[in-house]
Amino acid sequence: DPFARLYISRYAPIITPYHRALGQVREMARTNKHGSCGMGIGDLAADLAEPTQLNVLRAGNCMSRQLAVYELEKIREQKHAESKTLLPNYNHPLFDLDPLELFSRYESILRQARLLVGMPSAARAVFEGAQGILLDEWYGFHPHTTWSNITFENAEQLLSGLNAEVVKIGVLRGYMTRHGEGPFPSYSPSLTEQLRKHEQHNRCDGQQGSMRYGFLDLVLVRYALQAISGVDWLALTCLDQVNEDAPVVTKYTQPKHLAMLTNLRVSRGRDLKYQESLTHLLERVVPWATYYRNGIKDFIANTLRVPIGITSYGPAASDKDFSSALDESAGHHEKSFTSRVVC
Repeated sequence: DPFARLYISRYAPIITPYHRALGQVREMARTNKHGSCGMGIGDLAADLAEPTQLNVLRAGNCMSRQLAVYELEKIREQKHAESKTLLPNYNHPLFDLDPLELFSRYESILRQARLLVGMPSAARAVFEGAQGILLDEWYGFHPHTTWSNITFENAEQLLSGLNAEVVKIGVLRGYMTRHGEGPFPSYSPSLTEQLRKHEQHNRCDGQQGSMRYGFLDLVLVRYALQAISGVDWLALTCLDQVNEDAPVVTKYTQPKHLAMLTNLRVSRGRDLKYQESLTHLLERVVPWATYYRNGIKDFIANTLRVPIGITSYGPAASDKDFSSALDESAGHHEKSFTSRVVC
């Protein structure tokens, strides 16, 4: 029973269908599409940024039917009114959902899960990032980003004061992807056609747009690693889908510039104007590729100077190889697998 193993913080904010509806209407109204996934994340984040947080329903509120239904009615009214300012003649069907029916759904889940105030007690815990670093609110390529912090920062705050040993793992496919709008220097139409067959869950729907694939881009990977101040090792996945002769992007050229570009500067000042300038830069660069000869794993490890701890050659557990991670753990992190792991 998956719900028996599910822990939910009492303070967890809930993305309602009304948030989703407003987010989808907002993207529909844009002439310059952001590539929104249409799940309402940005609109909930905007509510959380408000000092009063009047339009935020938290999991703990759903312990009271009267309070939860009242909050849901208020959220629906406010989001529906805002959607009409964007597309006056369109009524999103999600606004027709009854708040009482929604409460019943939430209550059913919460009855089976465990509500928590703090961190659960566990010998090992894995924290998984919500998205890839290149979609981070402050390090991604504005405006094609998510409204959340995808670095290790949130996990580190939860672990503070626990005296836990931490292992930071960067998860990387053997190729690049982008679902929706945004810069993609190594995009390959032929690779996209080949790999779309393997990822039927990443649909090319009308809301987010096309799922695109490109060759592994170590300029962007290096930038992502610098943004999070590095990792202990990498987990390299989807290697069963990578051809042995696939190219790897290691540098860019720019129009009217002679010098090759191998690194992107990371801004630590939460500067969206700078992030947008990176977006424009990446839309203009021309990628230069290298063909690795001794296997993609060694090539990436040597180029990035980061050990590969885990490799994956398929979706099953038997397709994973943890031997390098265990060797690394025994040599440098003797307590890593008996404490808390940040992924």
